Amino acid sequence: MNQTILVKTPLRVSFLGGGTDTKDFIEEAGNSIIFGSSINLFVYTILNKMPPFAEYPYRFTYRIVENVNHPSEIKHPLVRETLKEKSWEIPINIATLSDVPGNSGLGSSSAFAVSFNHALAAFQGIAISDNVQLANDAVRLEREILHEPGGIQDQYHCALGGLRFYNFKQNGAEISEDFSSSKFGKLLDRRMYLIWTGSERSNKYGHPTVTKDGLQSYKSELREIAASFMSKFDSEVAEATYESLVDCVNASWKLKRRIIGPKGVGSADKIVDLLIKRGVDAAKVCGAGGGGFVLALAKEENWSLEILQTVGDGNVYKILTDSFGSRVIHL
Repeated sequence: MNQTILVKTPLRVSFLGGGTDTKDFIEEAGNSIIFGSSINLFVYTILNKMPPFAEYPYRFTYRIVENVNHPSEIKHPLVRETLKEKSWEIPINIATLSDVPGNSGLGSSSAFAVSFNHALAAFQGIAISDNVQLANDAVRLEREILHEPGGIQDQYHCALGGLRFYNFKQNGAEISEDFSSSKFGKLLDRRMYLIWTGSERSNKYGHPTVTKDGLQSYKSELREIAASFMSKFDSEVAEATYESLVDCVNASWKLKRRIIGPKGVGSADKIVDLLIKRGVDAAKVCGAGGGGFVLALAKEENWSLEILQTVGDGNVYKILTDSFGSRVIHL
């Protein structure tokens, strides 16, 4: 058994289809089409065995430090329920950290769910040969055991990595190849930016302002936009595919603004508008909105000093696709 394990799990950006990857929509509509990518920002989980002379046999370090005598006493629900399900008895020291703050709209909670499960398996000497199973385990934990709201794309992006299409159906997922190393993927790497809005995403944002039937109709439109892009997609015709993505991202963002209203998108919407006026090709709020990060797509020559001055140089992350997914690093 390895004494110290580090698991590095990527965060993600979703370009198209976000919001349609929920169980209720997939059951009613038949499927959900997602286009997105894992990125070179990460959640890290570190595990090592607690020494026998430690005052407490279990420790979890995150925003706070929890020291307990039994896993059932851990307050963090994901850690507690994961260890409970595995009937965990080995004294263990757990720590997690991230490249960005939580509640940033980049899938950090699902990245941790994937990362923690991966780390526990590695700690026990179990090699994970199928990262799809990691994704499915995280979905089951978050959505079925903890009953947390949300979709299922984040877990797949974080577990598998890569720039991909996902066609989620009631009986499973159709997963495309990874396009990170294609001509389009390399072009996208040169044109993706994240802009920090200055505040974490709040749970009060992102609630629909339409009826349930109206929401399903909007989601159907979002799915059709993603399906339209997938039908035109050619990874080796980079520029035309990029222009198609720009059109679809902008169309999806306009639709999302209508779904959740001005209060839902919050001050982040002003940043999106400013970026478009300054020459960015497309921009959208990551996650449910109201804070966190804005994703921007811009040709290199259009990413100007004026943009940096507008949003603040220190608030800009130049990001790249990540093709590896969740991986174990033995220390």
